[in-house]
Amino acid sequence: MQPVKGHGWRSMQVAVSWLSWYNRVRPDEMDSENASIAISERSRDKSLDPVHILMLGPPTNLARAIDSEQLDQSGISHVYLMGVELTHQQLDLNFRTDRASARTIIESNIPTTIIPIQTCAQNIVTESYLERLDCPSVAACALLPKMKQQIKLMPDS
Repeated sequence: MQPVKGHGWRSMQVAVSWLSWYNRVRPDEMDSENASIAISERSRDKSLDPVHILMLGPPTNLARAIDSEQLDQSGISHVYLMGVELTHQQLDLNFRTDRASARTIIESNIPTTIIPIQTCAQNIVTESYLERLDCPSVAACALLPKMKQQIKLMPDS
């Protein structure tokens, strides 16, 4: 499976000032509808079982697929959204970055599980973890430079 490009920081509602600054200093790649198109096409492929989708970042691409009306929701068996903050003090970064997309997915008819940031924080992805990926057979390998960049930005916890 080849990775496809989707929407980046430019098209999301960046509500975090340091991310806006970071995007000006080191701009994200140009946005593309390819990811949302790929999700829609996969959802309509009846030769394959329905897919489970794990959203590790802002849910923009899946929401765009839903909004495009090209998505067959029966082709997605479950969505797992990494987001929400259980202390009710603030939204986590994924939901805060694109609240409208999170709402689109939650309000859809696709079964959805929201994984709170407190659960996600128990598993920290490190650079050594990324080096153990079986590249190039893993689609995420194309995203390694971006993932390593994010690891450097994220606080140790």
